[in-house]
Amino acid sequence: MPTVFFSMKPCYVCGAQGRCPDVGGPGSYHGPRDLDTRQSAAQRSAIYMWVQRCTSCGYCAVDISQGDPSVKAAVKGEAYRRQISDTSNSETANSFLCRALLLEQMGDLVEAGWACVYAAWVSDDSGFDDSGALCRARAVQFFQRARSESMPFAPSRGEEAVLLVDLMRRARQAEDALKLCEVEHSADYPERIKKILTYEMDLLEDGDSTVHTEAEAMED
Repeated sequence: MPTVFFSMKPCYVCGAQGRCPDVGGPGSYHGPRDLDTRQSAAQRSAIYMWVQRCTSCGYCAVDISQGDPSVKAAVKGEAYRRQISDTSNSETANSFLCRALLLEQMGDLVEAGWACVYAAWVSDDSGFDDSGALCRARAVQFFQRARSESMPFAPSRGEEAVLLVDLMRRARQAEDALKLCEVEHSADYPERIKKILTYEMDLLEDGDSTVHTEAEAMED
């Protein structure tokens, strides 16, 4: 787990001072990971501190002292207030989902999608399985919009395809996932990507929406 520092920060939205952890968000990790890029428990141990929340107004951001002018009205909006108080999610998952709403407001579809992915990981760890599926479905929507606007959300087009298919599978959107998987498998991708997509097709045909790793795909 990375070293964590705490500092007092003024909220960008309401100005209230709060004691916040500084870990800088997700870093670059190596080693085994799930098909949706989720790292091992030890590597993602600081995920609960990847997003800060103002205890006064509920503003959620990587750094609550920073922001875009558009978020001030959005934090007070009905959609945001409904999300931050949603009891079907854990508090941290709600913080990530609230951040996704603000990122969408700012036009950052890629980071909004990843915020939903992180919310799904938190939901998995907290035992909120239905919430995890819904978070992944929201991530798919953001990433599909990003793709349509030529906004990359993974290191390569093939890795984008793998991520989308796995998110759909875990979101229990098997029919759509299988259709996408078949289309993407015919593309000119490296053998590693094709092997993972073949594994995804096998999982989908078996009706499997549970977590699986890249290592399993490569060994299959």
